Amino acid sequence: MQFSEEELKKYVDVRVHPLVLALNAFPGTHTFSSCGGHKGKKDQGGRVSSGKFQVNLYFDRTSKGWRSLELITYVVSQMEWEEEEYAAIKPWYNGSNALKRKDGTICFELEGRLSLDVFVKKLEWARIAF
Repeated sequence: MQFSEEELKKYVDVRVHPLVLALNAFPGTHTFSSCGGHKGKKDQGGRVSSGKFQVNLYFDRTSKGWRSLELITYVVSQMEWEEEEYAAIKPWYNGSNALKRKDGTICFELEGRLSLDVFVKKLEWARIAF
C-alpha cells in the first residue's frame, strides 16, 4: 500500500513513518495499523507505551508476499539487541470468521522497543539485497 505524505501525517504516528514506508516497500506487503508509542499509555487496544512500536500487516498469498515475510522475519531474527531492546513478529487471526474466509486471514504484528533508524536500514538492505 502506498501512502501520500498527507495520509502518513493523518493516520500514522510520526515515529513509525519510516518503518511503515519500509515495510510497504516489500512486494505483497500491506500495513493496516500502527502505533509509535504514547506516554502514559499501557499496552492495550492497539496502543503501546512510550519507547515501543507496533505495526500490523498482512502479506499477499503469492511467492512475493511469502518471500517478503521471510525477509522481514530474517531481519528481526538477525538484529543485535542492546539492553532492553527487542523486536518480534507474531501471527494472529483477523476476525471471528477467520477460518471461513478464503481471502486470507492470517495477519502479523511486528512489535518492539529499539532504534527504528537501524531497523529500517536493515529492512531496506534486505529488500534490495535479496
